[in-house]
Amino acid sequence: MDPNGLPVIGPNGDAIIHPVKIGASKPDAPEFSGWIQIPLIFRFDNLSVAPGSYSIGLSLGEYVSTKNFIVLAS
Repeated sequence: MDPNGLPVIGPNGDAIIHPVKIGASKPDAPEFSGWIQIPLIFRFDNLSVAPGSYSIGLSLGEYVSTKNFIVLAS
């Protein structure tokens, strides 16, 4: 998302949305009641964005998280 909260537009003119399917299972320990951590890596080859502040959002069911980052040069 750009600084105004709008989706970044890719080279094809569409908003950059990267849907993924994630699978995880609960550990076998019956006392487990915590979060399961899954590392995620996404590549966006040939994506050119102007220098500025951006954020990336992730939603998993009811859980939504965003992380901000800054592009210094393109």
